[in-house]
Amino acid sequence: MRPSQLSSIREFMARDHREDVDRLNGLLHSSGDAGLAREVPPIPFTGDIDSVEKGNCICLIGINPLWSAKQVKHVQEYRPAERMISRFRAGDERAYGEYIESRLRYFDYEYANWGHFDKSGYGYPELAFPDEDMRSVWKKHAYAMDIVPYFSRDAGRLDKKKIVKHAKTDDSGRLVSPSQPDPALENHQRIIREVITETRPKIIHLNGSHGMYAFEKILQPKLELQEEFSQYKLKFGHVVIEGFRTKVIAHNQFARGAWTPNPPEKYWPQFIEEWREWCKSL
Repeated sequence: MRPSQLSSIREFMARDHREDVDRLNGLLHSSGDAGLAREVPPIPFTGDIDSVEKGNCICLIGINPLWSAKQVKHVQEYRPAERMISRFRAGDERAYGEYIESRLRYFDYEYANWGHFDKSGYGYPELAFPDEDMRSVWKKHAYAMDIVPYFSRDAGRLDKKKIVKHAKTDDSGRLVSPSQPDPALENHQRIIREVITETRPKIIHLNGSHGMYAFEKILQPKLELQEEFSQYKLKFGHVVIEGFRTKVIAHNQFARGAWTPNPPEKYWPQFIEEWREWCKSL
C-alpha cells in the first residue's frame, strides 16, 4: 500500500474539521482559544510520501502549519482544499483522490511555502543528500508533518503541555488520559506513526521548541543535548516507533530571536559538523 492511502489518513480527512477545531481551541489553550483556523481542513502530510526513497529520506516535524495572509495561498490552496474535502464528505470519492494528490504535489505548486521549507531544506543536502539542492531534495528525499495538523496564525497560543495531555498514547495506542481523550489528535498521531514506519526516514528532524517538546513527551526518543549549542537546544538521538528505530536531530526553530539559530545558512554547517562527530561516536 502507498503511504498516502493509509486508512488512518482517510478516516482523519472524513472528520468534521470545524467541529474538531472548535473543541481543540478550547482544549489547547488556557483561555479557551488556541487560535486554530476552522476555515480550512487540517493537513495530514506535506510532500510526496509515496515517492520518497524508503529508508533514505528525512521527515521534518513541526508544531503546526502557519495560516498565511497571502492571497495565492487562499486562492490556490485553502479554498480548493475546503471544496475538495467538502465534496469527499458528501460522498465524492474522486475529491479525496484530488485532495491527496494536492498534498503529494505540494512542492510543485506556486503556493508552496518555500520561506519556511528552505530553512530546513538548506541543510539537507550536506546532511545526507549531496546530489540534491535545498528544493530538489523534497522530491524524493524529504517530506513534512506536524504534531497539530490544523492551521493557525500564532503557534505560540498552543499550550504544548495540553497538546501532550490530549494526544499521548501508550504502547498499545490507547490514550494515556482516557478521561479527556481527543479523537482527532489520536487519529493524527496514528498517521504520524504509520507514515514514519511506512517511509522509514533515516533522520527525523524536529524544528522548533514546541514540536520538540511534544514529540519528546509523546514518542519518548532518547536525545542528548549538545552542550556547545545548548542555547539553541540542539539535541541528537534516536527514537523507536512501532519497532522502527531511527536517528533524530532537534533544535529551536529557524526564526528570528535570541534563542534561535538564525540565519540557518550560518548554523546548519555548524550543526552538521557536530552531527557528524556525534555519529562517529555511535
